[in-house]
Amino acid sequence: MITSLRSHLIALAAISGSVYVTPVLAQTVPECPGQLPSSVRLPDLVNMVPHHIHVQEQQKQSRLMFTVGIANVGQGPTELAPAASLSDPNVLVTANQNVYAGPTNQSGPPVCKRSLADAFLFHPEHNHWHLIGVNGFEVRRALDDGSRGNWDKKNAIGSLKESFCLIDFVKMNDDQLSIFGITLPPREYFDCQGVHGISRGWVDTYHHATHGQFVDITGAPAGLYYLVVTANPLKLFLESNYENNRVWVSFRLEYNNTNNAIVTVLFNSFDQVREGIQAPSGTNR
Repeated sequence: MITSLRSHLIALAAISGSVYVTPVLAQTVPECPGQLPSSVRLPDLVNMVPHHIHVQEQQKQSRLMFTVGIANVGQGPTELAPAASLSDPNVLVTANQNVYAGPTNQSGPPVCKRSLADAFLFHPEHNHWHLIGVNGFEVRRALDDGSRGNWDKKNAIGSLKESFCLIDFVKMNDDQLSIFGITLPPREYFDCQGVHGISRGWVDTYHHATHGQFVDITGAPAGLYYLVVTANPLKLFLESNYENNRVWVSFRLEYNNTNNAIVTVLFNSFDQVREGIQAPSGTNR
Protein backbone atom coordinates (compact mmCIF):
# COMPACT_ATOMS: atom_id res chain seq x y z
CA MET A 1 0.00 0.00 0.00
CA ILE A 2 1.43 3.38 -0.95
CA THR A 3 0.66 5.43 2.14
CA SER A 4 2.75 7.36 4.61
CA LEU A 5 1.51 5.26 7.55
CA ARG A 6 2.28 1.94 5.92
CA SER A 7 5.66 3.19 4.67
CA HIS A 8 6.47 4.33 8.20
CA LEU A 9 5.54 0.95 9.68
CA ILE A 10 7.64 -0.90 7.14
CA ALA A 11 10.56 1.42 7.80
CA LEU A 12 10.31 0.72 11.53
CA ALA A 13 10.33 -3.01 10.88
CA ALA A 14 13.39 -2.66 8.66
CA ILE A 15 15.24 -0.57 11.26
CA SER A 16 14.62 -3.17 13.95
CA GLY A 17 16.45 -5.72 11.80
CA SER A 18 14.16 -8.51 12.94
CA VAL A 19 11.51 -10.57 11.20
CA TYR A 20 8.46 -11.32 13.30
CA VAL A 21 7.29 -14.91 13.20
CA THR A 22 4.11 -15.99 14.94
CA PRO A 23 4.75 -17.12 18.52
CA VAL A 24 2.39 -20.04 17.94
CA LEU A 25 4.49 -22.93 16.65
CA ALA A 26 2.90 -24.56 13.63
CA GLN A 27 3.25 -28.08 15.04
CA THR A 28 1.37 -27.22 18.24
CA VAL A 29 -1.82 -26.14 16.48
CA PRO A 30 -3.92 -28.87 14.82
CA GLU A 31 -5.29 -28.51 11.31
CA CYS A 32 -8.91 -27.43 11.20
CA PRO A 33 -11.21 -30.37 10.45
CA GLY A 34 -13.91 -30.28 7.80
CA GLN A 35 -16.48 -29.77 10.55
CA LEU A 36 -15.15 -26.88 12.58
CA PRO A 37 -15.42 -26.99 16.38
CA SER A 38 -18.46 -25.08 17.66
CA SER A 39 -16.23 -22.84 19.75
CA VAL A 40 -14.49 -21.10 16.84
CA ARG A 41 -15.22 -17.48 15.99
CA LEU A 42 -14.59 -16.93 12.32
CA PRO A 43 -13.89 -13.69 10.47
CA ASP A 44 -16.24 -12.34 7.82
CA LEU A 45 -14.66 -10.35 5.00
CA VAL A 46 -16.74 -7.61 3.39
CA ASN A 47 -15.56 -5.29 0.63
CA MET A 48 -15.68 -1.53 0.72
CA VAL A 49 -17.44 -0.03 -2.29
CA PRO A 50 -14.67 1.08 -4.71
CA HIS A 51 -14.15 4.81 -5.20
CA HIS A 52 -11.64 7.15 -6.90
CA ILE A 53 -12.59 5.34 -10.13
CA HIS A 54 -10.91 6.72 -13.25
CA VAL A 55 -8.91 5.67 -16.31
CA GLN A 56 -5.18 6.16 -16.65
CA GLU A 57 -3.70 5.96 -20.11
CA GLN A 58 -0.25 4.40 -19.74
CA GLN A 59 2.01 2.20 -21.86
CA LYS A 60 -0.65 2.03 -24.57
CA GLN A 61 -3.13 0.67 -22.05
CA SER A 62 -6.38 2.06 -20.71
CA ARG A 63 -6.13 1.17 -17.02
CA LEU A 64 -9.22 1.35 -14.84
CA MET A 65 -7.94 2.57 -11.45
CA PHE A 66 -9.80 2.47 -8.13
CA THR A 67 -9.42 2.57 -4.36
CA VAL A 68 -10.64 -0.53 -2.53
CA GLY A 69 -10.71 -1.91 1.00
CA ILE A 70 -11.63 -5.03 2.97
CA ALA A 71 -13.36 -4.98 6.35
CA ASN A 72 -13.72 -7.78 8.88
CA VAL A 73 -17.25 -7.82 10.29
CA GLY A 74 -17.07 -11.33 11.72
CA GLN A 75 -16.80 -12.72 15.24
CA GLY A 76 -13.06 -13.37 15.14
CA PRO A 77 -9.86 -12.03 13.59
CA THR A 78 -8.54 -12.76 10.12
CA GLU A 79 -5.00 -13.88 10.95
CA LEU A 80 -2.47 -15.35 8.53
CA ALA A 81 0.86 -16.34 10.07
CA PRO A 82 3.91 -17.50 8.12
CA ALA A 83 4.93 -21.09 8.80
CA ALA A 84 8.57 -20.10 8.34
CA SER A 85 10.66 -16.96 8.48
CA LEU A 86 9.84 -14.32 5.86
CA SER A 87 13.49 -13.70 5.12
CA ASP A 88 14.15 -14.89 1.55
CA PRO A 89 12.23 -12.92 -1.10
CA ASN A 90 12.82 -15.71 -3.63
CA VAL A 91 10.97 -18.35 -1.60
CA LEU A 92 7.21 -18.78 -1.29
CA VAL A 93 6.11 -19.47 2.28
CA THR A 94 3.11 -21.40 3.60
CA ALA A 95 0.55 -19.36 5.53
CA ASN A 96 -1.41 -20.68 8.51
CA GLN A 97 -4.81 -19.13 9.08
CA ASN A 98 -5.15 -19.24 12.85
CA VAL A 99 -8.73 -19.66 14.08
CA TYR A 100 -9.59 -18.56 17.61
CA ALA A 101 -12.40 -19.15 20.11
CA GLY A 102 -12.57 -15.45 20.96
CA PRO A 103 -12.85 -12.08 19.23
CA THR A 104 -9.09 -11.39 19.15
CA ASN A 105 -5.79 -13.26 19.07
CA GLN A 106 -5.45 -12.35 22.75
CA SER A 107 -8.35 -14.68 23.60
CA GLY A 108 -6.08 -17.69 24.04
CA PRO A 109 -4.22 -20.04 21.70
CA PRO A 110 -5.70 -20.89 18.30
CA VAL A 111 -8.26 -23.66 18.25
CA CYS A 112 -6.95 -24.86 14.89
CA LYS A 113 -5.24 -23.65 11.73
CA ARG A 114 -5.81 -23.88 8.00
CA SER A 115 -2.58 -24.31 6.06
CA LEU A 116 -2.28 -22.54 2.71
CA ALA A 117 0.75 -23.73 0.78
CA ASP A 118 2.93 -21.04 -0.84
CA ALA A 119 0.51 -18.29 0.14
CA PHE A 120 3.10 -15.67 1.13
CA LEU A 121 5.10 -14.09 -1.67
CA PHE A 122 7.43 -11.12 -1.73
CA HIS A 123 6.20 -8.15 -3.77
CA PRO A 124 9.31 -6.32 -5.07
CA GLU A 125 7.51 -3.14 -6.15
CA HIS A 126 5.91 -2.76 -2.71
CA ASN A 127 9.01 -4.10 -0.93
CA HIS A 128 7.06 -6.26 1.49
CA TRP A 129 5.24 -9.58 1.73
CA HIS A 130 1.79 -10.25 0.30
CA LEU A 131 -0.85 -12.95 0.62
CA ILE A 132 -2.22 -14.44 -2.57
CA GLY A 133 -5.89 -14.46 -3.50
CA VAL A 134 -7.08 -11.65 -1.24
CA ASN A 135 -9.26 -9.75 -3.73
CA GLY A 136 -10.57 -10.25 -7.25
CA PHE A 137 -11.44 -7.49 -9.73
CA GLU A 138 -13.52 -7.87 -12.89
CA VAL A 139 -15.00 -5.50 -15.44
CA ARG A 140 -18.13 -6.87 -17.11
CA ARG A 141 -20.54 -5.40 -19.64
CA ALA A 142 -23.87 -4.31 -18.17
CA LEU A 143 -27.05 -6.02 -19.27
CA ASP A 144 -29.20 -3.34 -17.62
CA ASP A 145 -29.00 0.39 -16.88
CA GLY A 146 -26.35 -0.15 -14.21
CA SER A 147 -28.73 0.01 -11.24
CA ARG A 148 -29.60 -3.66 -10.61
CA GLY A 149 -26.33 -5.60 -10.78
CA ASN A 150 -27.11 -7.48 -13.97
CA TRP A 151 -23.97 -8.11 -16.04
CA ASP A 152 -22.55 -10.52 -18.61
CA LYS A 153 -21.63 -13.61 -16.55
CA LYS A 154 -19.76 -15.37 -19.37
CA ASN A 155 -17.26 -12.82 -20.60
CA ALA A 156 -15.13 -10.39 -18.63
CA ILE A 157 -13.62 -7.35 -20.35
CA GLY A 158 -10.70 -7.62 -17.93
CA SER A 159 -9.94 -9.28 -14.62
CA LEU A 160 -7.27 -9.52 -11.93
CA LYS A 161 -6.80 -11.58 -8.75
CA GLU A 162 -4.60 -9.48 -6.53
CA SER A 163 -2.28 -10.27 -3.65
CA PHE A 164 -2.20 -7.90 -0.69
CA CYS A 165 -0.58 -7.28 2.64
CA LEU A 166 -3.28 -7.25 5.34
CA ILE A 167 -3.18 -4.87 8.31
CA ASP A 168 -5.56 -2.97 10.58
CA PHE A 169 -5.41 0.33 8.73
CA VAL A 170 -8.52 2.29 9.71
CA LYS A 171 -11.41 1.48 12.01
CA MET A 172 -14.96 1.22 10.77
CA ASN A 173 -17.20 4.21 11.52
CA ASP A 174 -19.16 4.09 14.76
CA ASP A 175 -22.46 3.60 12.93
CA GLN A 176 -20.96 0.71 10.96
CA LEU A 177 -19.68 -0.91 14.14
CA SER A 178 -23.14 -0.55 15.66
CA ILE A 179 -24.86 -2.17 12.67
CA PHE A 180 -22.64 -5.25 12.97
CA GLY A 181 -22.72 -5.29 16.77
CA ILE A 182 -18.97 -4.89 17.10
CA THR A 183 -17.14 -3.50 20.10
CA LEU A 184 -13.92 -2.32 18.53
CA PRO A 185 -10.87 -4.30 19.69
CA PRO A 186 -7.40 -2.77 19.78
CA ARG A 187 -5.32 -2.71 16.61
CA GLU A 188 -3.39 -5.99 16.41
CA TYR A 189 -1.90 -6.12 12.91
CA PHE A 190 0.56 -3.38 12.05
CA ASP A 191 2.99 -4.33 9.29
CA CYS A 192 3.70 -6.48 6.26
CA GLN A 193 6.79 -8.30 7.51
CA GLY A 194 5.30 -11.06 9.67
CA VAL A 195 1.80 -12.00 10.80
CA HIS A 196 -0.85 -10.43 8.56
CA GLY A 197 -4.44 -9.86 9.54
CA ILE A 198 -7.55 -7.74 9.94
CA SER A 199 -9.16 -7.49 13.37
CA ARG A 200 -12.95 -7.38 13.60
CA GLY A 201 -14.16 -3.83 13.11
CA TRP A 202 -11.07 -2.77 11.14
CA VAL A 203 -10.54 -2.09 7.44
CA ASP A 204 -7.49 -2.44 5.23
CA THR A 205 -7.55 -0.08 2.25
CA TYR A 206 -5.61 0.18 -0.99
CA HIS A 207 -5.31 3.51 -2.78
CA HIS A 208 -5.88 3.72 -6.52
CA ALA A 209 -2.19 4.55 -7.01
CA THR A 210 -1.08 1.19 -5.56
CA HIS A 211 1.31 -0.44 -8.03
CA GLY A 212 -0.41 -3.05 -10.23
CA GLN A 213 -3.92 -2.37 -8.94
CA PHE A 214 -5.91 -1.84 -12.12
CA VAL A 215 -7.97 -3.67 -14.70
CA ASP A 216 -6.90 -3.34 -18.33
CA ILE A 217 -9.92 -2.20 -20.37
CA THR A 218 -7.96 -1.32 -23.53
CA GLY A 219 -10.19 -1.50 -26.59
CA ALA A 220 -13.45 -1.92 -24.69
CA PRO A 221 -16.26 -0.33 -26.69
CA ALA A 222 -18.16 2.62 -25.26
CA GLY A 223 -21.09 1.58 -23.13
CA LEU A 224 -22.21 0.63 -19.61
CA TYR A 225 -20.06 -1.62 -17.43
CA TYR A 226 -19.70 -3.01 -13.92
CA LEU A 227 -16.56 -3.11 -11.83
CA VAL A 228 -17.09 -6.19 -9.64
CA VAL A 229 -14.85 -6.72 -6.61
CA THR A 230 -14.88 -9.98 -4.64
CA ALA A 231 -12.97 -10.58 -1.41
CA ASN A 232 -11.41 -14.02 -0.97
CA PRO A 233 -12.53 -15.01 -4.51
CA LEU A 234 -11.03 -18.51 -4.35
CA LYS A 235 -12.35 -19.10 -0.80
CA LEU A 236 -8.83 -19.78 0.42
CA PHE A 237 -9.52 -18.24 3.82
CA LEU A 238 -12.06 -19.59 6.31
CA GLU A 239 -15.00 -17.24 6.85
CA SER A 240 -18.41 -17.41 8.45
CA ASN A 241 -20.11 -16.11 5.29
CA TYR A 242 -18.88 -16.21 1.70
CA GLU A 243 -22.08 -14.74 0.26
CA ASN A 244 -21.39 -11.11 1.25
CA ASN A 245 -17.89 -10.77 -0.24
CA ARG A 246 -18.89 -8.98 -3.44
CA VAL A 247 -19.49 -5.33 -4.23
CA TRP A 248 -19.99 -3.52 -7.51
CA VAL A 249 -19.96 -0.12 -9.12
CA SER A 250 -21.47 0.61 -12.51
CA PHE A 251 -20.03 3.18 -14.88
CA ARG A 252 -20.40 4.63 -18.35
CA LEU A 253 -17.35 4.32 -20.61
CA GLU A 254 -16.88 6.98 -23.28
CA TYR A 255 -14.02 8.26 -25.43
CA ASN A 256 -13.02 11.86 -26.09
CA ASN A 257 -11.79 13.33 -29.37
CA THR A 258 -8.24 12.09 -28.70
CA ASN A 259 -9.58 8.55 -28.06
CA ASN A 260 -8.80 8.61 -24.35
CA ALA A 261 -11.19 6.63 -22.18
CA ILE A 262 -13.41 8.51 -19.71
CA VAL A 263 -15.61 6.89 -17.05
CA THR A 264 -18.65 8.28 -15.27
CA VAL A 265 -19.75 6.41 -12.13
CA LEU A 266 -23.47 5.62 -12.07
CA PHE A 267 -24.58 3.35 -9.20
CA ASN A 268 -23.07 1.14 -6.51
CA SER A 269 -24.11 -1.99 -4.65
CA PHE A 270 -24.36 -0.37 -1.22
CA ASP A 271 -26.76 2.37 -2.28
CA GLN A 272 -28.83 0.03 -4.43
CA VAL A 273 -28.99 -3.26 -2.53
CA ARG A 274 -26.93 -2.70 0.66
CA GLU A 275 -24.08 -4.98 -0.43
CA GLY A 276 -20.67 -4.07 1.02
CA ILE A 277 -19.83 -1.08 3.19
CA GLN A 278 -19.15 2.53 2.39
CA ALA A 279 -15.64 3.88 2.85
CA PRO A 280 -15.03 4.73 6.53
CA SER A 281 -13.76 8.16 7.51
CA GLY A 282 -10.05 8.48 6.87
CA THR A 283 -9.92 6.46 3.64
CA ASN A 284 -10.21 9.38 1.23
CA ARG A 285 -6.51 9.56 0.50
